[in-house]
Amino acid sequence: MKRADSADGSSSPIVLEPQKEAVHVRGELTFATVPSAIEALVDVFPSASSELVLDLSKVSHSDSAGLALLIEWLRLARDRQVTLRFVGVPAQMTALAQVTRVDQLLAFN
Repeated sequence: MKRADSADGSSSPIVLEPQKEAVHVRGELTFATVPSAIEALVDVFPSASSELVLDLSKVSHSDSAGLALLIEWLRLARDRQVTLRFVGVPAQMTALAQVTRVDQLLAFN
């Protein structure tokens, strides 16, 4: 389990829980938590596989910073030649991605 605490302690920290089938992301993806979570995913990139599935079904709240975090994680994955796939995306995050027109970039399932 990889934990990224919020900058000011006011929000639930982001927790990455590597499982056999996916990495489960738990907590709030907000302006308060995102700065400490940007590099947190690097530690759980697969060493032998070229794909990583991120399950966002346990994300309790997200704002535009959370969406920006997913885009940054996508960039980090591409730099490491890892295909990143998002599943269990909360409706709030999907709606925000559609409004900002980044939904196709993120390829939510």
